[in-house]
Amino acid sequence: MKLSISPQKALEVGAENLVYTHLRQMVMRHELPPGQRIYPKELTDELRASVTPIREALIRLSTETVVNEVPHLGFFTPDVTNADLRFLYESNRLALQWTLDEIVRPDRKTGLLKPPDEVTHAALASPLEAVETTDLLFMHLVRHSNEIHAMRNVSIFCARTFFSRLRECKRSEEKRKEVVRLCRLYAERDFGGLREALDDFHEEGRNGLSKTSDLLDGGTESSAAA
Repeated sequence: MKLSISPQKALEVGAENLVYTHLRQMVMRHELPPGQRIYPKELTDELRASVTPIREALIRLSTETVVNEVPHLGFFTPDVTNADLRFLYESNRLALQWTLDEIVRPDRKTGLLKPPDEVTHAALASPLEAVETTDLLFMHLVRHSNEIHAMRNVSIFCARTFFSRLRECKRSEEKRKEVVRLCRLYAERDFGGLREALDDFHEEGRNGLSKTSDLLDGGTESSAAA
C-alpha cells in the first residue's frame, strides 16, 4: 500500500527542517556564542517560527551533540576549547583512516558510494563553500565504514570545528586549495595519497588552533569577515 501525507503536513515537515537547518548553522557559525543558554522564545522572530518547532529542532540537535541539553535547565551551545578541538581532530583522523582501511580491503564486496557533486567537481571556492565541501567529503567517506560510532564522531567533528576551520579558510587560500586536493585524490581513487593528505590536514588543523584560540570565545562568522 502506498503511503502519502497531506500537502499541509508536507509543508509542516519542510518548515521544521528549515528551522533545524538554520538553527544548526547558527550554532556552528557561532552566531549563537559557545557556552551560552539558548532561549527558544528569543529566536521566534529570527527563525520565523513558533517555540514548538524550535524546541523540536533543539532536541534533534542535542541527539547529534551539536547543542547540549541539560535537564531542568534547557539547551546550551557547547563550549569550545583548544583541548576539545585537538581531541576532535585526532578522533576524526582515526575514524577516516579506519574507513580508508575498510575501503581498500581486498575482500571488500561492495563498491564505492556515489560522491556528492560538490566533491566530484570540487574547485577553488569561497571559505564557506570550502568548509562545507570538506564536511561533505568526510561524511561521504565515513559512510563506507557502515559503523555508526565512526559516522557519529565525524559528524561531531564537522559541527564542533566548523567555525575554527572557517576562520582558517578565510585567512589562507592554501586551506581552500587543500580541500580541492583532498577531493581530487578521492576522485582519482588515490587512497594512499589521500591517507597522507588527511594526516597532513589534521596535523595542520591541530597546529593552527593557537592562531584561532583568541577568536573562539564568542566570535561570529560576521566578525570573521571583517
